[in-house]
Amino acid sequence: MIFKMESVLKFKRAEEKDAHQIYEISKSLKINYQQLQKNGFLVYLLEAEDYKIRINNTDFFYVVVLKEKVHGFLMCYDNKELNYLAKKEYLLHESEIINYVLNQKSPFIFGDQIGISHDNSRQGIGKLLMDKLFEDMKLRDIKRMFVAILHKPIRNTASLKFCNSLGFEQLTEVTNKDGLVWGVCKLEN
Repeated sequence: MIFKMESVLKFKRAEEKDAHQIYEISKSLKINYQQLQKNGFLVYLLEAEDYKIRINNTDFFYVVVLKEKVHGFLMCYDNKELNYLAKKEYLLHESEIINYVLNQKSPFIFGDQIGISHDNSRQGIGKLLMDKLFEDMKLRDIKRMFVAILHKPIRNTASLKFCNSLGFEQLTEVTNKDGLVWGVCKLEN
């Protein structure tokens, strides 16, 4: 089902002023893997300032807005942006994943986070955000996208279902320094 108010939703590139609302959505979607809580979408929670850094260093950070309120976001990087963020050590918590992805054939997009507010979940906003990304990828002749999904200590079933519905296929599993095991998935258009 597509969001009923799609015609009044505004899809745009994220701006610094959106960072706090993005943080609030992220906080509400965090998986508590230490307590094996499976309800959630995000594993690593960033602070609002960290979202600002990413907003200012990628062309692939989108929000969906209705009446000045952010209802969802999609944060991705192309291979050059990912390399820059890794060199600046903004992605240390994901270092093994990032190293694996940076060794893949360029150009590509790395999907870092997607989040939809609870009030608007299951209405197609995530799919619409991905469609916007796919349009921009096509304009830039980028055919590959990678994502990493938590596999252990719990399996992030929400993210797996979403990515499978888009056609992603798992390439490998990677263990980060914190001991979390991630499935790295790829979509080739």
